[in-house]
Amino acid sequence: MKIKGVIFDLFDTLAYLDKGTFRGGRREMAEKLGLPFEVFHRIWKEHTGDRICGKIEKLQDMLRIILNGAGMGERELNGEELESLDRKTMEESVRVYEETPSVLKKLKGMGVKRALLSNGSFSMEYVLPLLPWLGLFDAVVLGYREKVAKPDRRIYEIALDRLGLKPSEALFVGDGDFDELQGARNVGITTVKIIQPYQGAPRQDYGDYTVKNLMEIPEIVEKENRVLL
Repeated sequence: MKIKGVIFDLFDTLAYLDKGTFRGGRREMAEKLGLPFEVFHRIWKEHTGDRICGKIEKLQDMLRIILNGAGMGERELNGEELESLDRKTMEESVRVYEETPSVLKKLKGMGVKRALLSNGSFSMEYVLPLLPWLGLFDAVVLGYREKVAKPDRRIYEIALDRLGLKPSEALFVGDGDFDELQGARNVGITTVKIIQPYQGAPRQDYGDYTVKNLMEIPEIVEKENRVLL
């Protein structure tokens, strides 16, 4: 069936976080809570699933969990100061891959629908305004808003529904974190693994295709559709 849409992951696919800047912001947050960074980071990571599924909806709720886990549950939180630090950290950490606007415009010109599918968390609310090309998507699906995250098949089905597409009519492009490529394949979507600079640890998940530049995506769409002629 003809490829009519492309669903993109966000981080380490279209954009990335400068790790030094991001880690520095989290260290500062740990200091303001009076915690060693290692303790803060451990408890933060333990609750990744709850954040990306929207079970933890606010930064202050997450920080209260961290304090409780560190045996400091009675400590007062300066919510406004910490929210401001979280915003500053995200605003200063986000970087966009150079080809991102071009590939979205190219696909739009080809008549191919585009969706953004990211797990994210409450901090994503600070990221979205930093993406001037967000308007180039026909649908934006965020796990923490939908209360379900990759690789759960339901979140891919939400993206497909909002694009008005069948699984066989879509590509999913991602770096493979959270087993997102396998999740897409389980739904019947053709997958593209992208290897980008500044990604985190190598992902074990594989794609039906592997690329090293976003501008290869339109070529894959054309290739897939030529096969059907």
